[in-house]
Amino acid sequence: MFNPDDGPVLTPTSVEELQALAIHLWEQPELRSIFKHAGFRGDWSEAEQSQIDRAIEIYARDVLGSGFFPSVEDPAVVKAKSEDYLKDLRDPLLLPLAAVVCRFVAGGKLPSPASEEARAFIEDRHFSRIHLYSGLRTKHASVEENLMVIRDLRDNPVFWEPIKKAGLHGQIDERLWKKTMSPIADQVTVKYGLINRSSIHDVPLLRQIAGGNIKNLDDPEARKFIEKLAFGTRENRNV
Repeated sequence: MFNPDDGPVLTPTSVEELQALAIHLWEQPELRSIFKHAGFRGDWSEAEQSQIDRAIEIYARDVLGSGFFPSVEDPAVVKAKSEDYLKDLRDPLLLPLAAVVCRFVAGGKLPSPASEEARAFIEDRHFSRIHLYSGLRTKHASVEENLMVIRDLRDNPVFWEPIKKAGLHGQIDERLWKKTMSPIADQVTVKYGLINRSSIHDVPLLRQIAGGNIKNLDDPEARKFIEKLAFGTRENRNV
């Protein structure tokens, strides 16, 4: 059912179910080709993303007996579905973690979707929430995870150029941040399966680089800067 305050009620998905979905996706020749072509850091095209989402939706329906939306941000879209469909709806941010497993396998970071390493990967990134707007950031991102995300953001001129222009202390346009930059940062977090992570210090570190205090992301000072911020307890994406 749809709760107007919290969105649709979400059915929990276990680690075992996610790993089985990852195995299923990897075993599809067309999807495996997409994963291998993109590798670890490459991006899927909109058409490829739609193909992956459709495969997840079909699996949710036929195997899990559940509904799945790639996005449930629009309440009207959710309300248009039948009550039976909404009675068993899977988390739109959690099921795609299976595709992230395939990304890491394709990039040589995991041996296979069926491996113990893949299971541990899923367990580490797994989260459970009852409603769409419930909290889900239960762990702090590591230094390596920070750098993983920040490399992608630095390589994206739409994200990096406004920070480079602002430098250490200049203002970043609030509308640009909310409408463009913040969604890009969220997309990269999803890309690497770090949905349950807080403390992604992307803007603070990139400001340091833009201001000349740190040479680049390979500079040991970049790691030290993240480690220093990691002593905090809240997410730090101040613009």
